[in-house]
Amino acid sequence: MPLPGRTVCLAILLAGLGACAAPEPYPQPEADEPVVLNDRPAEHPEDGEMGPIVVDERDEIAPEQAFRAVDEAVAALPEDIQPVRAEGQPLVRVADLTGDGQPEVVVLALDASVEHPHEFEVLSSYGRLVDPESSKIPFFLYVFSRGPDDEFEVAHEIYLDERRVLAGFEAVRISQDTLPLAISIRFQTPKGLQDNWIVFSGAPDRYGRFTMQTTGGQRWQRRDLDRDGTIDLVSFQSAYADGVGRETLISWYRWDGRQYRLHRTRDIVRNLNRFLYDAREYLEAGDYEGFLEHALSPEEYRRVEELGLTPESVLTEIFRPVSSAEAEEGTRNARTSAAVEPAYDFPEAEQLEQVVFPVITTTPFRLEPQLTRFTPVVRVEWDNGVSRFYHTSIRMAYNPFDQQQFFFERQPNRE
Repeated sequence: MPLPGRTVCLAILLAGLGACAAPEPYPQPEADEPVVLNDRPAEHPEDGEMGPIVVDERDEIAPEQAFRAVDEAVAALPEDIQPVRAEGQPLVRVADLTGDGQPEVVVLALDASVEHPHEFEVLSSYGRLVDPESSKIPFFLYVFSRGPDDEFEVAHEIYLDERRVLAGFEAVRISQDTLPLAISIRFQTPKGLQDNWIVFSGAPDRYGRFTMQTTGGQRWQRRDLDRDGTIDLVSFQSAYADGVGRETLISWYRWDGRQYRLHRTRDIVRNLNRFLYDAREYLEAGDYEGFLEHALSPEEYRRVEELGLTPESVLTEIFRPVSSAEAEEGTRNARTSAAVEPAYDFPEAEQLEQVVFPVITTTPFRLEPQLTRFTPVVRVEWDNGVSRFYHTSIRMAYNPFDQQQFFFERQPNRE
């Protein structure tokens, strides 16, 4: 089966990377470069001008070899199966999935036994979720490899379920090595985005499978938590818990060489309240040195020691004064206004009577790698009976499974 538009496809092929995706209203997984293969080089076509043949340049597959392989693989599909097409061309991925130097062809396909659209541009329309005329479609992922007679034959026929809306199709590099490689097929469902990973790690007779369903109470991220060069999958799931409120449970799934397995789970709300409780205990006991060791990240604590800063001076950088009126109104990021109330530093140990942190009943974090901080208002009772208010910045570690899950941030610029 010849492929139309070979000149355009060849340019895309030589660019090295590609993916197709519909607009996504739900928060999407995040990725650490260069693991995820969805970048567009400058010479790559603009969004909406997607080419179907995707070859990673590290696979060292010649363009002519890739075109021929795609022709033969698509022609070998069963009669009742048709490839999903973008701009009239089949959506495929060409890569060496077994490490034997021979390319495999991965074809995203659907059941053609009933009449329905085959074009990605139509299948990606979110209106299909509510259109009574739009029926569910059985989707498949076909993997073709060359047999002993040098003809392409089906290595895997993977049923992906019946869905109405196809939201995306891309290749994901799990580590810096050529393998393992995941094929990500995303569907928009009434609950939210569903991301199906089919992972190939070199074994010709085996693949891994992992499904991530985004809902109102659960979302997923791609993040190299332990920075070991292998991408991890992280789930944030919120639900009501007795004595807490709305707890958020973090689940960490790691690649074990064959598949993704649950590695660890950890709470956010319970642990954050415990962290603040211990911080209050140190402060009210007048143990400012102990507070800093508890509150600062290990790197920041070492920096403070190297600079020779006193605990009292660091506390004035951690706790920034706000006016009582602003605090009562619930303003979080307020700056001190000398016209409202004169500036004051955090009290010395003998002047401090009580510290009141807010009680956390739901996660205050946005749960994105670079935005995991919040700035609560803290009430401090001085020994003269005066209540004064401070705002501070608390951050969750990039890897929330580190020994220190939370820490206070210094804010040295007293503007």
